Amino acid sequence: MTEKMLPIEADLTLLRSQMPTKRRQTRRFRCNLATMAKLQVANSLETQITWAYNLSQGGVGLNAPKALEVGQEVIINFRGADREVKTIPARIVFCRLEVDQSWRIGCAFLKSISQDTLDSLLG
Repeated sequence: MTEKMLPIEADLTLLRSQMPTKRRQTRRFRCNLATMAKLQVANSLETQITWAYNLSQGGVGLNAPKALEVGQEVIINFRGADREVKTIPARIVFCRLEVDQSWRIGCAFLKSISQDTLDSLLG
């Protein structure tokens, strides 16, 4: 017995209806390869150098040498294109081990940054 095949567009439409709602509220931008960020655990002297891979007005994606706890508050220090240090408080929303043994960390800013600040950091 031959089964009727659905066109690929129908499969994609069915799949799209089963996907969770969109989580991100702001557009992400890929950072330059050498976008360094100094991450400091809030209310602590613990710091680590990280590398930003994407940035939006609502948060940042980082690659870090050590894991951090989800929900932990941090301070992220970026040096903008104008060489001025931007200090942005954030909260860890995910932390995942990568194949190269680095940690991919997602941070949500406690308060969205302005478009001017975003442009300066993406410089």
